[in-house]
Amino acid sequence: MSELGNKLKKARQEKGVSLDELQQKTKIQKRYLEAIEAGNYSEMPGDFYARAFIKSYAEAVGLHSAELFEEHAEELPQPKRSDPQGLPKRTARKKTSTGAPREKPPLITLLPTILAISVIVAVGFAFWLFNQSDDGTQGSNSSPPSNIAADETDDAEADEETSDQSNEENESGNEGSQLTFESREDNRFTYSMSGNEEMEVEMVFSGGSWVQILDSEGNEIHQQEHSDGEEASFDFSEETEVTFNLGNARTASIFINGEELQYETDDHRIYIILQNNTS
Repeated sequence: MSELGNKLKKARQEKGVSLDELQQKTKIQKRYLEAIEAGNYSEMPGDFYARAFIKSYAEAVGLHSAELFEEHAEELPQPKRSDPQGLPKRTARKKTSTGAPREKPPLITLLPTILAISVIVAVGFAFWLFNQSDDGTQGSNSSPPSNIAADETDDAEADEETSDQSNEENESGNEGSQLTFESREDNRFTYSMSGNEEMEVEMVFSGGSWVQILDSEGNEIHQQEHSDGEEASFDFSEETEVTFNLGNARTASIFINGEELQYETDDHRIYIILQNNTS
């Protein structure tokens, strides 16, 4: 057993917490908790998750994770860092100036004259059009023909029906499921889904992300390391509560019945607890 693991185990025993209880509290599988106490970090999904699990373990038993990491820095696994790939390098654009004044194009010089001519032509055309209109309408009835009035009435009624139909569709579209943020405790965020008997979940990944999903009893439903471009779908309509253990939330988007779940933090390592409150 490692020195760090022995310290964590001792703190857990002093609080009278079993591994099963600690699993329920941290949402970390029991076999990983046992591996931490034994110092067997090779059982972890990766170095990054090993450090994250140790941090959650320490906080759950009342220890300061920062002090533990500093005290046992040599024993802790170090996550591998890699340089970003595929990002274009920014190149500075240098503005050059010859110092000589720019000559205005001929069109700009002639622009005032062109505008003046255009105004004169427009006024003359309007005057001519006005005279033509007076000549053609003298002695005629100013009211529109009955068939034109009927067409305008039909068009108005059609527009009104279309508007009513659009309002009804908008009202019906607002009915259905409703996703609500309820509370936060450390890095655990609770949401509730109501107004719909179905709870279909779709996950879309824009980068590498380890995901674990547990039911209300703490049983594992899903666990996998996902890559960029992957998608995963689940039907949790029969579940009262599911917990998403996200290793990298920034690259994992969650959609509940087509509605995207908005994270309340920018942290990588978080837990999303989704409660199914059906109507």
